[in-house]
Amino acid sequence: ETGIGLLYHPRQSDNIILKDNAAYADLKPSGCGWAYPLQACGISTTYNRSKSVAVTGQILRSFPDKKIKEFLSGGILLDSSGSETLCDMGYEKYLGAVPIRTFCKADETLSAEELIDTETMTQTSKYMTLSYLTPSERLCEFRVKDKANILSQIVGVDRKYTMPGMVIYTNSLGGRIAQCPFDISRGIRLPFLNWYRYELLGEVSSWVSGNEGFIQVKGGPYVLSFRRDGESQTVLFVINLAHDDVKEISFDIGFHKISRIKRLDVLEDSGRWVTVKFKTYHSGENLYRIDTNVSLKSIDFKIFRMR
Repeated sequence: ETGIGLLYHPRQSDNIILKDNAAYADLKPSGCGWAYPLQACGISTTYNRSKSVAVTGQILRSFPDKKIKEFLSGGILLDSSGSETLCDMGYEKYLGAVPIRTFCKADETLSAEELIDTETMTQTSKYMTLSYLTPSERLCEFRVKDKANILSQIVGVDRKYTMPGMVIYTNSLGGRIAQCPFDISRGIRLPFLNWYRYELLGEVSSWVSGNEGFIQVKGGPYVLSFRRDGESQTVLFVINLAHDDVKEISFDIGFHKISRIKRLDVLEDSGRWVTVKFKTYHSGENLYRIDTNVSLKSIDFKIFRMR
């Protein structure tokens, strides 16, 4: 399978640096906090080798310098705990945003995360509430470097800027680094996900991966996608875990070795491949939008083949 890479290390807990008054549960592995939000937004993930990875917690302490440099020269999606870990390990120069303070939600009066129009650098009034954060949940304020781009900002109850949100940056190794100000190493609460989060994570994951092995299924929440590339075809497995049907499935999918998609098939219940009509257009760097008229019922799946 291809997609945004998720990391695993069997000795992760051995390398965690505990803080004062830590509990035994703080030794629990916390490197895959991005798995749930990415998958819920239709973005494919994999535990196989990938040029882009999504990192939370202190899992990077378990990898040697050579491997970390490999991650940093590819693409990394970081939460605040992942950013703090890399800075603590001496990799600050490869990041576009440096944590300057970490605090709990109860310490500040914060209202929402707002998307920024990256072309005009103006507010969009597209808000993602922070009311889901418990008083003890951690946020991080970044000092953003000059060549980094800010995709969202944290605003107060007056909707005025308080600090940066999602930051992206291309470092000296050529790596694409995206940094989120929230600590999601212990998971997320349901309200973290909404349609603007869906939009933001799709844009960020596409950019971080350079669209290599990337796919995001459109049409509804909790529509999981799995992608497998072969020499002459790409197979997609799509499963709808939502209570609502998907009327028409669409994909944002990255391809590097083809100039156009010639054929799209879907596997019927009978086991026979059937060609379906589709519309496709180039929508970004090696990125294509594919619109189909294929529907998907609740708690059901479809298998597609692209050639």
